[in-house]
Amino acid sequence: MNVESLRDPTIEELYKNRLNGKIEENPKTEEDDVKGSWEKIKNNILTAAYEALGTRISNRSKKNTNRIPWFRMEVAERCREKKHAYLTYRTLRTPESYNEYQKSETRPQR
Repeated sequence: MNVESLRDPTIEELYKNRLNGKIEENPKTEEDDVKGSWEKIKNNILTAAYEALGTRISNRSKKNTNRIPWFRMEVAERCREKKHAYLTYRTLRTPESYNEYQKSETRPQR
C-alpha cells in the first residue's frame, strides 16, 4: 500500500470515510467469535486502504522503487536546475554563469 500518501490531508480524509463506510457495510455482530470479528475488522481496514491509498510498485529491479519519501519531484527539479547551472559555469567560465550558479538554490528544501 502507498502509505506515504496519508500525509496528504485529502487522502487521509478519503481513507477515514472509506473505512467508516466499510465498517457500516460489514459490521461486527454478536454471533461472531474472536476470529470472525478479527477477520471482519482486518478485511474492512485492508479494503478501505486499497481503495483510498492504492498500491505502490515493489519491484526492486526498477530504478525509482526505493525512493526517499521526502525526495519529491520539486526537489528533484531543483537539483537538476542547480546541476545545469553548475555545468554551464564549468564550461563557459564567465562571471554571468558563475552568478547564475550562485543564484540557484544552494540547498534544495525537503
